[in-house]
Amino acid sequence: MGWGLPGSDKERRRSHAEQGATLLEFALVLPVIVLFVVGIAEFGLAFKDFLSVSNAAREGARIASSAGNEPTADCSVLAGLSDSLTALDLQQLERVEIFRGIPGGGQDPTKTNVYTYVTGDPAVCANWTQSVLWDPTTRNTITGPTSPLDIIGVKLVYDHDWITNLGPFGGTLQLEQATITRLEPEAFE
Repeated sequence: MGWGLPGSDKERRRSHAEQGATLLEFALVLPVIVLFVVGIAEFGLAFKDFLSVSNAAREGARIASSAGNEPTADCSVLAGLSDSLTALDLQQLERVEIFRGIPGGGQDPTKTNVYTYVTGDPAVCANWTQSVLWDPTTRNTITGPTSPLDIIGVKLVYDHDWITNLGPFGGTLQLEQATITRLEPEAFE
């Protein structure tokens, strides 16, 4: 008789086979789902760091533009950056560069000050190692037909470490952001 009653051996075997196939499908799809979820989390954290570095570079350039040719201009930039970098691990901040921009974009390597955070309060200039090639007092803040205002830039280099080191998310991603702006002219009395 070809007709099986409910609960027959044939139906039980089919039910176990379907459960095994479902388990196999799940085992094949699970790694892809885990990688997808981890990827979303990893890229989200990297994007957060990218936005923080980008915002800090803009804020640093704004402060540098206003500080002009004051002797403490670079320290003002570093102090202002400390407020913008609260979302980042400062030990991962490789360097901050304050540089003279070249019209049309670019960086003058002979007029670049490089600062590396050491430890302590980042708002204190003494907590940074310095390589100063461009004295802040020589920055041109007086507008004239033969001497245009200097262009000043701030660049941050930050090392983002991947959290999971799973699959393609291993090692370090270096985030580099620079913003340039024109120095503000001195006020005339």
